[in-house]
Amino acid sequence: DRDGRFVLSDLLPGRWTVWADGPDRAPGSSQEVTLEPGTSVENLVIELGEGARIAGVVRAEPDGRPVQGAVVRLGEAGASPMENRGRRMMGPRMAARLGAGRPENAELTATTDANGRFELLHVAAGRQTVSASASGHPEAVKTVSVPEDGDVEGVELRLAAGGAIAGTVSDTRGGDRLASSMVFAGSEGSGGMGGPAGMAEVDSTGRYRIDGLEGTYRVAVFQLPTSGGGGPSVSAPQQAAVTIGETTTVDFQLGGGTAVNGRVLQAGAAV
Repeated sequence: DRDGRFVLSDLLPGRWTVWADGPDRAPGSSQEVTLEPGTSVENLVIELGEGARIAGVVRAEPDGRPVQGAVVRLGEAGASPMENRGRRMMGPRMAARLGAGRPENAELTATTDANGRFELLHVAAGRQTVSASASGHPEAVKTVSVPEDGDVEGVELRLAAGGAIAGTVSDTRGGDRLASSMVFAGSEGSGGMGGPAGMAEVDSTGRYRIDGLEGTYRVAVFQLPTSGGGGPSVSAPQQAAVTIGETTTVDFQLGGGTAVNGRVLQAGAAV
């Protein structure tokens, strides 16, 4: 509010750090606090400074030409590059449906000009992750050291050429299943999908396309809860190998499977 006060309610017990973000200020965070069941923490203070400026250029491999229209972002403080990438790839529709992520600070996002140049304003001091993304290229990531005051100049991000995964999704259950579907590509990892690499919405005809990839991925369809009462679901993953300049086709035919149903109670009452 106008006095700078805030309240965060209904938190789970555990160890927490609180961050704050405001116009013309660098994001800041609190000291770590521990919440015990039924307790609260009062008078937590978060200091926001003016921050620094990061400036640089985005170029494409192999010729080093500047890339116009590339989106450059500062990673969320305290999150790994993979976590930042996953939050962005959810997109506004999924984030709104799941209540995930935070509003993006426009000052910490930039679009490159005709010369591939960008600047990020009000950046907090410390080691920060800067990423660049553009259609047809894998994401480029670089870590920079930001001083308490002053600018960081000459940051260069190189975008490699990439391939794509594309295909169709069909669902025998019909209804609004396709309208709530997204295809997720994760880097190959043992025992699961691995780190997020790309995500695309499925259009009304069942088609999707994920650009800017290179390597081996596990690809799956994620479906949000539907108006008919169905819960979220994830398909069995398929493996896909992608080479530069090529498109790998992965199709999905969904339907059937096992449904999990239950109830959520608190002190014996339905939630």
